[in-house]
Amino acid sequence: MKQILILLLVVFLSLFLKNIVSAKEIKIDQKKYFTVPILMYHHIAKRQIHDPYSVSPDVFDQQMNWLKMNNYQVITYADFNIAMINKKLLPPKSVVISFDDGDVDQYSAALPILKKYNYSAIFFITTNYIGHKQWMDWKMLKELVVNKMEIGGHTKSHPNLAKLSSESQKRELVNSKAVLEKNLNIKIDYFAFPGGAYSSTTVRLLKESGYMSAVTTRHGVKHEFGENLFLVSRIHIDDDLASFTQFVKGARLN
Repeated sequence: MKQILILLLVVFLSLFLKNIVSAKEIKIDQKKYFTVPILMYHHIAKRQIHDPYSVSPDVFDQQMNWLKMNNYQVITYADFNIAMINKKLLPPKSVVISFDDGDVDQYSAALPILKKYNYSAIFFITTNYIGHKQWMDWKMLKELVVNKMEIGGHTKSHPNLAKLSSESQKRELVNSKAVLEKNLNIKIDYFAFPGGAYSSTTVRLLKESGYMSAVTTRHGVKHEFGENLFLVSRIHIDDDLASFTQFVKGARLN
């Protein structure tokens, strides 16, 4: 009789523990949205009047320090993309840092601050700008790669892709990708739409050209498994700390 009771108890505990595990799995599967802010920067320079695209170096430093002091974990865009594909939850307070265009101040002002906090970032580069005044050259871009920064595509000439023919769009996407891959000896998997402009044709051509994901200028910090990875939202960052903290927390929209 005693052995039967022990056996029944073992069976009961096994079923009980199995139900707990199943409940946890269901809870994860049913988690529809999660927060991963993808920060969008352009110039890291003293802000001029009526210039919404500049964040001064000291404010940028304050913003990066705030992330550190509040236990945010800066991850690569590849980390984010792989997690989305595999439907794998990222660590709490994950955040991605991105820069558009390839301005030289991203190298001279942003890179030292990123290195100071041991943060990674992805730089979306417009290839026709490379080496021209106020833009990064190939040596600078190679230094970004050496410092474990990611590089993404941002077309050849920064056009409004939605207004171009299919053939012109394809040239912008394919040629810029090829130039970056050849000169930096890395694979270019990610893309940012210049000015946030695109069409359904653009998205199709991105996939055909070998890109794995693309980011928009649409504001949002919430992401969902199964969302279109070629229309990923970001946050446009302003030149102050107060709005930055609200944006990152998802407490305020642009």
